[in-house]
Amino acid sequence: CDTIYSYTQKRRKLNIEGIVKKVQQLKNRYVCITGGEPLLQKDEVTMLVLELRSLNFEVSIETNGTIEIDYTPYRRTYSYTMDIKCPSSGSAELNNYNNLRVLQFNDEVKFVISDREDYDFAKKVLYKYPTNAKVIFSPCFNSKGESNGHEIAGWLLEDKLTDVRIGLQIHKVLKIY
Repeated sequence: CDTIYSYTQKRRKLNIEGIVKKVQQLKNRYVCITGGEPLLQKDEVTMLVLELRSLNFEVSIETNGTIEIDYTPYRRTYSYTMDIKCPSSGSAELNNYNNLRVLQFNDEVKFVISDREDYDFAKKVLYKYPTNAKVIFSPCFNSKGESNGHEIAGWLLEDKLTDVRIGLQIHKVLKIY
């Protein structure tokens, strides 16, 4: 959803069996289900995850956090990476904060941080809605390809937030769009 070629490439529709066949042709054993919002097709995604897990693939689902994640009282065999939209995104009102209580230790929650207001917002969210997930603050990149990662690192050190990681979008660092 954040790469230019995804808007211009011809799209093909595959059923679950077709997707699994394509995935089996790859050498990698890790599958990330992403693109738009996978949970809009929750039943199909669940079937795909179960099929991939039965074939011993490691699976994660990237979600924008607006759709409720099903509560599982036991440790899932797949993981979620969930976004929480900060004020600069213009979509912070769409966040489903109940998802934070459902996330488990093998999951991640990501905040894309554009400025100090976003950083302070993220801290407030984590204080109000504690989570078991790993927390990632992801710096924004400007039109010149520069990020505010150094600034965020300074704020984290200043606030002694040692349980938060900084996650860089490597494709942007390498200027591969």
